[in-house]
Amino acid sequence: MPALRHRLTRPGTAEPRDGSVELTCARDGRTHRVDEHAYATGLGSRRETFRAVCGVIVLAGALVTPPGRRCPTCVDIVQLRKDTARYHEK
Repeated sequence: MPALRHRLTRPGTAEPRDGSVELTCARDGRTHRVDEHAYATGLGSRRETFRAVCGVIVLAGALVTPPGRRCPTCVDIVQLRKDTARYHEK
């Protein structure tokens, strides 16, 4: 199995874990968010592809791949999920 580059939170921040990992895609060079379930499914399939929250099929880059620009759609979706969760907590 190849080494995969992923993060549970943004480096250098205290952002809480939201149940997703960040993977840099070898195809588009962007860093996408992948839900833990989709990540586990991708690992189990041995295809080394993962469905990001934005719908893109991510071909994970190697561990040495530098992080790319964050996918704006993934960022928006994750933020919407956080905002919705906070709204329902009130």
